[in-house]
Amino acid sequence: MKKGLLKKIASIALVSVMAVSVLGCTNKSGTAASDDLSKIKANKKIVVGLSPDYAPFEFKDKQGNIIGMDVEIIKEVAKDLGVQYEIKGMDFDGLIKSLEANKIDVILSGMNPNPEREKSVTFSRGYYDSVSQLVVRKGDAGKYKTVADLAGKTIAVQKGTVQETQANTAKAGTVKALGKTSDCILALQGKKVDAVLLDQPVAMFNAKANADLELADVQIKDTTTKPFAAAMRKNETKLQEAINKTLDRLEKEGKLKSFFNDAVNNVGSL
Repeated sequence: MKKGLLKKIASIALVSVMAVSVLGCTNKSGTAASDDLSKIKANKKIVVGLSPDYAPFEFKDKQGNIIGMDVEIIKEVAKDLGVQYEIKGMDFDGLIKSLEANKIDVILSGMNPNPEREKSVTFSRGYYDSVSQLVVRKGDAGKYKTVADLAGKTIAVQKGTVQETQANTAKAGTVKALGKTSDCILALQGKKVDAVLLDQPVAMFNAKANADLELADVQIKDTTTKPFAAAMRKNETKLQEAINKTLDRLEKEGKLKSFFNDAVNNVGSL
């Protein structure tokens, strides 16, 4: 057999072995398998993305430190994993993109799982359930008793949130999506919108923190909205199991409730 032919056969065999190796590193969905939990432990750090304008879940104190219920959960997850934690603050609608771009390891930012998000990420078990409530200018609460009363009005929501979907689905007037919760509040105070739809605890905080605002009776809770959960890259089941284990422990110890109550008290002291 000629040398050239032998080399050709050897090359084909090598390519075949490499192909088998690559196929062996894929998961059931056909995408390259990964193990973020092992990477986090090897790096001795978990990088968490959140939008720090969502009190009492994540917000800044007077010194500019990011605090809140979600931050306390992050600390407990890191402790159970035996690693440090790093928080990266960003706009809410950029969180999943950052996760997909490997800029963060986990999202813990008052995020509700929904079918669209579940196409891109894997969620932990839920840790907090809420309804959405309307914030309006002082003296306007009496104008809004039902969603129907929002007809012809402009409602601000934070871009990329469940509230944006809820407002559009309920056909609650004209919906204006803005980058931050604070942008929505400023738009309301500046009379650029008529109301803001927020998760109830966030709505309560903003109504309490701003003397010119108040809560309206209008609440929205749809059957598809799931409790807040942590999000990680698709099919990261090992990391999901680890975070679920921490959340199970925190619930059993009553710490999820205490984290929420402490965060509400911290908001009140600002």
